[in-house]
Amino acid sequence: MTVRDTEGRFSLVGSDPLPENAKDGLRDHLQDAPHTGEDTILSLAFATSADPAHPGFYLVECQRTIDGPVPDPAPARLIYFKLVASDGTSGWTPLYFQFQRVVQLEGRFDSADEALKKAFPLGR
Repeated sequence: MTVRDTEGRFSLVGSDPLPENAKDGLRDHLQDAPHTGEDTILSLAFATSADPAHPGFYLVECQRTIDGPVPDPAPARLIYFKLVASDGTSGWTPLYFQFQRVVQLEGRFDSADEALKKAFPLGR
């Protein structure tokens, strides 16, 4: 993802690494894992907070924890990252998605897309 500054220049928006890779540096790209398209392993979504006490723009990664054949239902988790301004540290992008928390979803899912739809139903 990129953003345009007030002078019209584009800047990359980075992301903290996934929690299990916390020692890694800032991610400069995001990648989903569609597998065959019907049994997605990892999906990405962007969301704004509806909670006035916690406003923000979020990247949500939904990741299935494969514990058998990929098409079989598996546990899933949501990994939340909030868009924040960098403190100006060299090597960081002006804006980045800062890791917030992991939420384990109840149940097992055929795809990460299905898990996202359950976690964020439309039409609420």
